[in-house]
Amino acid sequence: SDKAPELEDILRQGFCCDALVSSNQKKQEYYLSKETGMRLYLEEKYTDAVSCFTRGIPKASSKEEKSFLCKKIIDCNKELLKKALPKDEGDIKANFDRVWKSYSELIEIEPTADNFLGYINFIGDELTDYGIYMMREAIQVAEIARDNFPEDARIRAELSGLYNLEEREKEAYDEMIAACKLKYDDADFIVGYFAKRILEIEPGSDDASTMPLNIMLNYKSKALQSNAKAMYGYANFLMDKSDTNAPFTM
Repeated sequence: SDKAPELEDILRQGFCCDALVSSNQKKQEYYLSKETGMRLYLEEKYTDAVSCFTRGIPKASSKEEKSFLCKKIIDCNKELLKKALPKDEGDIKANFDRVWKSYSELIEIEPTADNFLGYINFIGDELTDYGIYMMREAIQVAEIARDNFPEDARIRAELSGLYNLEEREKEAYDEMIAACKLKYDDADFIVGYFAKRILEIEPGSDDASTMPLNIMLNYKSKALQSNAKAMYGYANFLMDKSDTNAPFTM
């Protein structure tokens, strides 16, 4: 139409490709930070690698990309902590602080059960390799994880183990029962986490029905007793662990 040139001018006034250029530039900066950081990590230049990965996080366009960089920062900070142990107290403290802060940032970016479990494992297990015992702190993290993921049996099982180390027997038992009910038909999981504890009755009780294995056998209208694979798993465990359990095993 006669008005087309006018309309074209009006539309052109508001048209802009800057966002596309900016988005592409951010992507390139993310990949550059990631690639350079990985090269430095493989060269064991962990401090420089952390700087690269940190620069890349604001440039990342997805949670997955941010999460990947955050995990690499954790790996670097763990290596720096390992190098500082056991000689330099100031350096140990600084690097430990960097690790737990990185875990906090990772969980803020991607609050998954796996990321919580990684954090629990670092405080409650990895540090013990260096003779550092921070079970109360590990329990704090595990309790937060349980409250966020009450149906994750792995978290319940980890928390039960931590309570057990702190001699909080009733709480350890309660978390074990919760995990057993969530995974009652997975003998490998239950035996792997709890071993002989599934044959112990509730602390302070003399009632055999409080034995975790008995609870599982009677749980959900005895559903476990119709699961051949699970029943075989528990029987095999009993046969290996104790001669006195022959009747129960049969």
